[in-house]
Amino acid sequence: MQFIKSKLLSNYKNIVHGISSRDLKYTSTFQNNLSYSVGDDPEMVSENRNIFYSSLGIQKSQVVSLKQIHSSNSLIVEKPGEYYNVDSIITNEQNIFLQVSIADCVPILIYDPISKVVAAVHAGWRGTNSEIAFKSVTKIIEVYNIKSKNLIAFIGPSAGECCYEVGEETWKKFNTKYLKKHSSDLKKRFLNVKKANYDQLLKAGMLKKNIEVSQYCTICDNQFHSFRRDGKNSGRMFAVIGIRV
Repeated sequence: MQFIKSKLLSNYKNIVHGISSRDLKYTSTFQNNLSYSVGDDPEMVSENRNIFYSSLGIQKSQVVSLKQIHSSNSLIVEKPGEYYNVDSIITNEQNIFLQVSIADCVPILIYDPISKVVAAVHAGWRGTNSEIAFKSVTKIIEVYNIKSKNLIAFIGPSAGECCYEVGEETWKKFNTKYLKKHSSDLKKRFLNVKKANYDQLLKAGMLKKNIEVSQYCTICDNQFHSFRRDGKNSGRMFAVIGIRV
């Protein structure tokens, strides 16, 4: 299974991270799907998960997963398992691996190489509008007493400004600098959620040089799952980060 990695995070040998993909030579919209909740064959999903975890060199029993609700809620975790009603997880524990599920929403993987803290953030437009990225970094700083300038972040593949069309009710919630006008419908805009989350990381005190932004758009690039493109037939991808010893 092919997956996306961050150049910045790859500089740290103790960091395990990766974002799965559908692969370029896909045979169905469920190719390499990692979710049990989208109508895919459960046995195939289980096999896909095993392949993904094996590719990262981790075990399913070491993973922290979420029941995401498109919130700005974050949680400090100390052991593997499934957690509810949050979209951001943070830990300084080693050999547990934080996981968020995506199919257009923004995955953000964060690491502090000094204090050895990691975080995984799921930022849809609602979470972005509620400043989940800013709140997550702020929580890391407050809980672990660290310096924001030390943090490294990877904003992974997600819906791009080229394709992420939103209606008036949604785009009116955002600053105009994150919006691009629609060529034929004055009531619609294209939303740049990556830029919005990038700016939140800067607002929290992170340095530009420590933030990497993927240029992949999940909607127009077929190597990724996309709910916006494929609807109910869309699979899901995982973004994972953790510290291995």
